[in-house]
Amino acid sequence: MAPMQLQPRFWVLLFVLTLPFVVIAGLDAFFRQAPTVDRSLVFTAATMLRSNVSSPAELPAEGWKVISLPTRLRTPPTPPSSAWFRVEFSAANPVSGQWAIYLDKPYGNFALFVNGAFIGDGGSMKAPIPVHRAPLLFRFPSRLLKNGTNLLEVRSMHPYLGAPLDDVAIGPVSSLLPAYEFALGLRVTFKHISVIVLAVLAVLIGAMSRLRRRETAYAWFACGILGWAAHIEIMLVATSPFVPEVLWQQMQAIAIGVFSIGSAMFVNHYTRLRQPRIERVILVGGVVGAAVMLIDSLLFDYRLRWFAVRVWLPFLMVIGVYIVVQLVRALRRAPSMDLRVLAAASWLMMIMGLRDVLIELRVLPWSPLYLTYSVAFVLCAVGAVLLRRFALAFDAAERARDELDERVREKTAELERSLVHTKDLERERALGAERERILQDMHDGLGGHLVQALAIATSHNTLRPLEEPLRTCLEELRLMVDSLEPVNGDLSSVLGSLRVRISRRLALAGVQMNWRVEDLPEIPDLGPKKVLGVARVVQEAITNALKHSGCARISVHAGPAEDDSGLVEIRIADNGKGMSGPGKGHGLASMRRRADELGGTLAIESSATGTSVVLRLHIAVAGSRNPGIEQAPDRGLPSAPAASHS
Repeated sequence: MAPMQLQPRFWVLLFVLTLPFVVIAGLDAFFRQAPTVDRSLVFTAATMLRSNVSSPAELPAEGWKVISLPTRLRTPPTPPSSAWFRVEFSAANPVSGQWAIYLDKPYGNFALFVNGAFIGDGGSMKAPIPVHRAPLLFRFPSRLLKNGTNLLEVRSMHPYLGAPLDDVAIGPVSSLLPAYEFALGLRVTFKHISVIVLAVLAVLIGAMSRLRRRETAYAWFACGILGWAAHIEIMLVATSPFVPEVLWQQMQAIAIGVFSIGSAMFVNHYTRLRQPRIERVILVGGVVGAAVMLIDSLLFDYRLRWFAVRVWLPFLMVIGVYIVVQLVRALRRAPSMDLRVLAAASWLMMIMGLRDVLIELRVLPWSPLYLTYSVAFVLCAVGAVLLRRFALAFDAAERARDELDERVREKTAELERSLVHTKDLERERALGAERERILQDMHDGLGGHLVQALAIATSHNTLRPLEEPLRTCLEELRLMVDSLEPVNGDLSSVLGSLRVRISRRLALAGVQMNWRVEDLPEIPDLGPKKVLGVARVVQEAITNALKHSGCARISVHAGPAEDDSGLVEIRIADNGKGMSGPGKGHGLASMRRRADELGGTLAIESSATGTSVVLRLHIAVAGSRNPGIEQAPDRGLPSAPAASHS
């Protein structure tokens, strides 16, 4: 039987489940390598006397009780709690220089005396009394020591709990300083840095929540971060800004609640697994719990101190379990890397918190509390996930905006083209209306009179010399009217219309016409003025050939220039006698002027076998329009293809 293949999901689950225990083992190994105080310098035996006196000289000789350190006295009925401790230590031949007394976990306020001489304290012994959570190091000169047995007297005070005293380490500064500096860096410097980083992260997440108001998860997460940062900062501030001092301690517990509740609301909003009833229970429970602790501090002198340990902390632990359950539900519904990170982080914090609570309740042996250190990294990791998600959403929005901009540009260009087309249509309609008006005027006015005059000249032999001038005038008028016809850049249709106009004239003159129009490109700027200019150049060239060359055949060829220069070339050639000299007549000058106005050139080639007039149009082209047209020679009558241009 083949061995069972484990799915990747199994390994992910195994990693998540074992992560807290691996982290705890790693931290344990780290702290075992940390600098420690030589146990020979640590004193755990002491005598204790409850007393409120301020100096050792006032202490009685009787009533002292032998105790073991560390210790914390029972909370008196009326705080604050004050007690004196005596620790005897031997200093045979004490090393000269600086000595010190090191309190690793003070959690109170202290005044210290060596052999009756005051060496330092942690602050005022009157309200507000400081509660030091950071390690304390009190230096004193070695001259205060005696060769042999010495006496350390410590006054310990706590504003709302029993007076404490931790293990006392006494020795040269050089022996105590490494452990003190390590503890100070870990418990103070690291926490200060954590507060700054978390505050910056909260500002960033809060700014993202302002930018994405629909993503309420960001606001809840920022609230949770601020709660945890406040919890750390309160621990770092030894002297309470309030009296009674226990209010400061309760605010720390409330800050932890803000973190837990904010985290639960964040998970529900982030995963979209909203449970309004449970959310209301969590929010109402948080408000009620905070109110109970505040009222207890202000009105009942901290008589409900059991509430924080027996009600508030279990309530927060239940919220932690709820967060893990919600993330598991979300993973089962739609697994993703973001949710896996959140689930692993929540599981890690829940196990760390449970471990620290059990240590605080002395169910587990004393060990450093890790939750404070691990949560900062966890929150940064979750913040990185949210920043990544925000960046991806922002990138998607940018792409959507770019696509929208592109569509807007396309639609704008389309509207502009439509507007241009509409204007062209309006212009064409105006030109058509004007052309119709001119045609009507020509028919009713000038055109009618010319036709009538031509009919009279044709019917009277004496007026026959006027027939040809009248026909010319009538053709000129028709040519001007034709130039107003929209051609849409089609030069072939212009030449086709022109051919119809001049074919009868060539036929009457007995001249054969060869007309060939190749595939011509579209000329975008071929307007009425240019149409008329091209027509007049071609007409003038044909007129000159009829008048002066004595030709029997005229050829008109239009097509792209043979040198592939992108120009359009129109060639009018005859088989007449050619020109006797350089062409300087008025007609040729007019043709050259019109060619210049068209943006082209005019070339005249003449020999004994005939004359060619070549018009080259320097006009930008847009593309081919009509197929090539090859027409057979005729006697002025248009062939079938040419007739289609009329």
